[in-house]
Amino acid sequence: MIFYADRVMQEMPSIPKTKVETYTSKDIVIFRPNITVSQDASFSSFHMIIPSCHVPLKVDGKNYVLEKDKIFSINPFQDIGGVNIESISTYTAIFIDSNFLEEIVETIYSKSKISFDNKNVITNYDLMRLLKVFANECVNKHYSFAVNH
Repeated sequence: MIFYADRVMQEMPSIPKTKVETYTSKDIVIFRPNITVSQDASFSSFHMIIPSCHVPLKVDGKNYVLEKDKIFSINPFQDIGGVNIESISTYTAIFIDSNFLEEIVETIYSKSKISFDNKNVITNYDLMRLLKVFANECVNKHYSFAVNH
């Protein structure tokens, strides 16, 4: 069985070998890296970034500046230009399986497709708390969860 984090990593351009905090479920993975990917990339998942500092990024050929502590969303298969920053503070990268998110949208809104604008959006206490709860749940799940899912 391939875990979702492994599937995301298969799409990741080569990165330096380093330990990265990883929290994963069947359809969501959160990484807390302190490195950037300097090569261009494209993912089959929805990808959200909450940077700890301002970071330049190119998405589908358009230049953006990701703002500190705001969430920036990238849709599946959008081309992401590599970021060449030698030293960066730990940030949050969230990947959500596109089929999973589209199923949720279909259930709630009766629409089968979803896309996000590429823009910085203010995060709030509730979102940050839920990300911490998700991470804690991932850390504390018992062995049989991994074997049975």
